[in-house]
Amino acid sequence: MPPRLRRRAIPALLISALLAGCSGQEYEPSYGYILETYYENGVPAGQLSALADGLVTEAEVEQAAAATDACVAAVPGVSSVEEYRWVEEDGEFAGGKLEIEEDADRDVVLAQARACYFQYIGLIEFAWLDQVYFGGWTDENLRG
Repeated sequence: MPPRLRRRAIPALLISALLAGCSGQEYEPSYGYILETYYENGVPAGQLSALADGLVTEAEVEQAAAATDACVAAVPGVSSVEEYRWVEEDGEFAGGKLEIEEDADRDVVLAQARACYFQYIGLIEFAWLDQVYFGGWTDENLRG
């Protein structure tokens, strides 16, 4: 019999909700902050490739989101993942929620899910948001 599951809707990335999902608050440019704070050891190759031409496409966002979802779904202790996606009409990202198995170590699962986010979409997400809301983002500090 499969282990009982805790039904928890936990954002795959808590930082995204904190920085961009605050209802009623104006979005502020965040790409530079994310780059400096979370990518001090360099930007993963997949994200670097998407950012290299200075323009993030919707296809690149979708590809990065799918890679993130697949990575999170493979984390031991994750039972399901709600698709993480850009919602054009809302002007924000939605989904990215996961369910954790009852007997899993919640802190370990969340740390691994967070690592997936930063590996595949973290910087792309904020480049996209800055691009949508401000017409662009700067890669002056981008490290390979």
